[in-house]
Amino acid sequence: MDKLSESDDIRTSCLIPHDVHVIHPLNGDLLHVLDEHDALSTSNSASKPHISTLNDAIRRSTVIWQMHGAAVLQISSTVALKRDADLDIAHISTLNHIRHHAPSLPIPRTFGVLIDRSRRMYYHFMTYFPGPSLQTHWIHLSDAQKKSVKEQLEPIFQQLRKVPSPPLENGRLTWGSGVPRRCIDTRRWERVAKEEILDEQVFNDFLTTRDRLGHGPWIQMVRSFMREDHACAMTHADLHPRNIVVQIVPHSENDASDDDLTQKDVKVLGVIDWDKSGWYPEYWEFVKALNTIGLDDPMQDWWQYLPHSVGLWPVEHSLDRMIWRWYG
Repeated sequence: MDKLSESDDIRTSCLIPHDVHVIHPLNGDLLHVLDEHDALSTSNSASKPHISTLNDAIRRSTVIWQMHGAAVLQISSTVALKRDADLDIAHISTLNHIRHHAPSLPIPRTFGVLIDRSRRMYYHFMTYFPGPSLQTHWIHLSDAQKKSVKEQLEPIFQQLRKVPSPPLENGRLTWGSGVPRRCIDTRRWERVAKEEILDEQVFNDFLTTRDRLGHGPWIQMVRSFMREDHACAMTHADLHPRNIVVQIVPHSENDASDDDLTQKDVKVLGVIDWDKSGWYPEYWEFVKALNTIGLDDPMQDWWQYLPHSVGLWPVEHSLDRMIWRWYG
């Protein structure tokens, strides 16, 4: 994440009210960081001493990002707070499943989630990765550095795509994420499937159906080209350089003062923002990684450096762009 200048105002607005409710209990690791030793219970309210300690940490925090009242704060060397009214916490169960089966993956860990019901405001405590986003440096990196990033991402996404499915329902896997599990399609806005999706035929119908647009000849043509036999795989679904945290390090101690970025190593620290993750067709990672990258985007070469395990899906990407055009 890219640090912004500190803002006392946003930190003040992020203070937690004492009548907040607990959705995911604050665990011992967070409380230890905050110099607390008694974990929160699973009750639906939090004690005033815990809230006071959290608010003290928020007042001392560093603002990483803020927009329209939402914010991400670094409250310790290892913990961040994401505060947002539109925070989607349904993916936490998916992250927990991934972590259980692939504990070495550098992905965020949830330390607790609180909600101020009067304002419908969420407070999500999670792992802080100490570094800028890959997007910050991308246009200045050499081909060799970009290939290094690709090589570091490869084992991460190899493991991700091998994560076994959760228990099947009636012998079939429900696609998507959350409880109950639902598919999400994010474009200019986000659409969530109203019903469970169990196969690619229904998934394709979900992508190409929208009430106000009808089902005219154009989208019928697109729908007729869409395959229904892709494998289903665990997917991040927003693998953009802004969601990859890196560290720029010297090749060795001898060149520590060298200001030439191309002469340094790029180390991948973590992959963040798993809000759209879930079980999707195997091409979905490729398509959504390029979701917001246009023809004149400085990251238009990103597709060349995606992990090999993600695959190359030019036909599926072209069809998805046609769906974008249909959405208008």
